[in-house]
Amino acid sequence: MARFETKKKFQLLMGLIHGRRAYTGPFFVDLDVTRRCNLRCIGCPFHNSKIAYKSIDETVKDISMDLINRLSRELLQLEAYAIIIAGAGEPLLHPRLAEIISKFKKSGMEVHLITNGTLLNTDRAREIINSGLDRLVVSLWANSPKSYAKCHPGTNSDNFTTIVENLKQLSRLKSEMNKELPAVFLQHVCNIHTYKNIDDKIDIAHWTGSDGIRFSHFTLLGDKSATSEILTGDQINFLLQSFPKIRKRMESLSLEHNITEDGLLLRYRYGREAWRKVPCYVSWYRIRIMVDGGVSPCCRCDLLLGDMNKNSLEEIWNNQAFQTFRSKMKTKKGSVSLSKSCNCDWCCYIDQNFHIYKIFKWLEFFSMDRLRPRNLKY
Repeated sequence: MARFETKKKFQLLMGLIHGRRAYTGPFFVDLDVTRRCNLRCIGCPFHNSKIAYKSIDETVKDISMDLINRLSRELLQLEAYAIIIAGAGEPLLHPRLAEIISKFKKSGMEVHLITNGTLLNTDRAREIINSGLDRLVVSLWANSPKSYAKCHPGTNSDNFTTIVENLKQLSRLKSEMNKELPAVFLQHVCNIHTYKNIDDKIDIAHWTGSDGIRFSHFTLLGDKSATSEILTGDQINFLLQSFPKIRKRMESLSLEHNITEDGLLLRYRYGREAWRKVPCYVSWYRIRIMVDGGVSPCCRCDLLLGDMNKNSLEEIWNNQAFQTFRSKMKTKKGSVSLSKSCNCDWCCYIDQNFHIYKIFKWLEFFSMDRLRPRNLKY
């Protein structure tokens, strides 16, 4: 495994030096399996937004098994490391989700699933455990039924209790079935309703037998009408001052977290306009595939760079559109030119981009983009 990782990292570096072409396949694949959802989360760009995201075919609501079969073969050839099933809808609404997970596991990939947890009943939980899923992330922003209703307007606040009970049941089933996987994490999005009383979320993680909590910052994606939900500077400072105590308590309970200098704290240190400070390398190591076969560089981009109904993923990965995108996102001027299509505020991948930048900045002189004569086109 170590040799494989070294090879992939070397190939990634060669692509960065080239400046446009990737010499390795994507490390991570964000996969949408359905457009349907049973919630309307504040800030959601798909189900609580006035903005229509680009699409190949809006009539396609669930990903087809034909496309899944193709992806499992093509991603195996591209040596992809992990599939993250999330995206434009609630994955548990796909009737063949467990089969999809099993398909990718048989292809040797690690599989993560992000869900709102409302549909994770006993039968679905047993299916998920048997599928071989590696990591289950339950997006539970709220700490109580009251704050849950504020984070999901128009939703029954009893969902909060349902999710907590579903998590407890999942933990019991894992024990009964003698299974360690999937590892279970709660996703805590920090907004005005959730940035205080995080101790309550720690209690929930502990009571439900979860493995940890992943913290993230609330960002408006799509509709900008929910600006009142965004943390102010003073509220962010309160949160940052609280993190050392939160981290200490979580570690005392053996709960994993991302409150680290090179994780969440780095994201807060770089702030809303992190994309202005560090180049974006996402399109060298990550890709998003939509339910209809559309391909974009990441979940924050409203750019269609390929169509799997017409081309293989390998062809798309290094087509002209992807190479142009990579070249642009390496410079501040290029990033600004794409800012209307890419919502990069509070970048989700700043930690990964920063780690790559720390290494590549010393080799950037050798980049083909620097060595190419300016009057020639490639």
